[in-house]
Amino acid sequence: MKTFSKFINKHTFSTDAALLFLVFVITYRLAPLIFFQQDEWRGFSLMIAHGMSSAILNFGSSSFHLVPLNLSLSYLIFKFFHLNYLAFNMVGLSFHFLNGFLTYLISFRIFKKRWLAIISGVLFLTSGVSGQLVMWPAVSISTLSLTLALLAWLVVLKEKSKHGFLDGLLAAILMILAFLTVEYSLGLLFFLPIVYLVIHNRQTLSERMRFIIPIFVLSFLYFLVRLLPLFIKGTDTAKIVDTSSSPILNKIFSMPFKYLTQTIIPEDILVWISHLFTKNAIKAETLVFDSLTISFGILLSIILIFLLYLLIKRKETNNLKIFISILFFLFISCAPYILLPGIAGQFSIFPPRYLYFGITGTALLITFVLNVNPFVPKNKVKITALAIISLMILVGIVENIKREQTLLEVGKTRESILVSIQKSYPKLPKKVVFYTESDSSYYYQQEKILPFQSGVGQTLLVWYFEENYDKSFYDDGFLWEINNQGYREAGDRGFGYFRDYQALSDTVKKYKIPLESVIAFSWHGDSKKLINITDQIRRKLEENGYE
Repeated sequence: MKTFSKFINKHTFSTDAALLFLVFVITYRLAPLIFFQQDEWRGFSLMIAHGMSSAILNFGSSSFHLVPLNLSLSYLIFKFFHLNYLAFNMVGLSFHFLNGFLTYLISFRIFKKRWLAIISGVLFLTSGVSGQLVMWPAVSISTLSLTLALLAWLVVLKEKSKHGFLDGLLAAILMILAFLTVEYSLGLLFFLPIVYLVIHNRQTLSERMRFIIPIFVLSFLYFLVRLLPLFIKGTDTAKIVDTSSSPILNKIFSMPFKYLTQTIIPEDILVWISHLFTKNAIKAETLVFDSLTISFGILLSIILIFLLYLLIKRKETNNLKIFISILFFLFISCAPYILLPGIAGQFSIFPPRYLYFGITGTALLITFVLNVNPFVPKNKVKITALAIISLMILVGIVENIKREQTLLEVGKTRESILVSIQKSYPKLPKKVVFYTESDSSYYYQQEKILPFQSGVGQTLLVWYFEENYDKSFYDDGFLWEINNQGYREAGDRGFGYFRDYQALSDTVKKYKIPLESVIAFSWHGDSKKLINITDQIRRKLEENGYE
């Protein structure tokens, strides 16, 4: 586009991109090495069982979650790179960097100042809020949804052209692709046409409708395809959308304040502040956390309302349009969670991945306040604001590095366990039963388990997926839950996992599993050592009457 060509020539595009990339590398230099965490293992199981069709398994069901573009991309990475977590991390991180750069472009487009655009991009990239999503292999691919949303926003920001319908069609396609990546982006349906009307209010009605019509047409087709099977099957829509008035009203009046607060201040800092007022009582801590986030959100909202009043009073039309657009983007980023059904929508702490869209809004909002300077003389506000922004950037970098180091250490432990098992037993018996002992508990489990957030049994099934087990081992969540044990046979293969010795003994006897098929390890949490105890367990089984 001509606009971007002029921008590249005039504003040393490559220098700014290099600066943003340097900040990105400093902030996420360890992230590519983070091992798989939890949900990825279940996703891999479904990919093994269903192939590419795993991307549309929820189609026509009452599940709110249908993200075929996201899952298709994950499947392709899995198909070509298998369990190479570096590949998944690099794809997710690439989208995150691109989102930071797109935030920079949007900022430059609306503020027309290069230094403000750089601040917007850096604020986004260093935000300590986004760590959970960006550092979660496979799951981090959902950052593509924001990429598509920001591209659509850039289309909206284009200056008047003769191709209004084509621009609208492009924005609509990007919007639908964002829907198909993650449903967090559903607010775009309202954001794109309304912001277009606000920004391009001088266009004729027909010119504006040429842009807006493709958005509504494609949206109608998307929801028709998405929801029609549910009505045909007679699905209770109340299971999909929380229609009870009380929870929705409560969410409407509380969630936007919580969301605004948590897109600016990382969760760890908010929890630390809450601890100062409680003695680790969970209910009391939750109440303090809610009060803290809502109060801070209300305070910020009062400041924003005052800023809005000043812009209206001064008749700063262009700044008013920009301000409304940014605030609306923040609101539509929060809006989908108000309709989340049941328990899924009842939370005090927003899961950080839910905040990812809003980080762009807060980065632009902070930059906007820095640009407008409504409160104190210009030089003083710049010094104060830049000091605050510098502190936010520093805190964000530190928070991200701390998270990386923690996840990296935990991931190395898990990977070493799996590698050690596979090194000891590169080829499994036709019917294999794993048994583990542990002296430690993890993730709020009363039982002593290995340091995995999901079932070790299914993790091992996925880790050995090239053994070509029957799809039934992967399809229905067999051994997926963190405390699951059990044994299953299909064809000439059998697979089991146990922590309880008696259950192991009973299963071996019932299915007449050869002792040579039993594999056992013991985990010592303090020393982080995995000991092969296979021979001891086999002897114990034999001594206990195995025939």
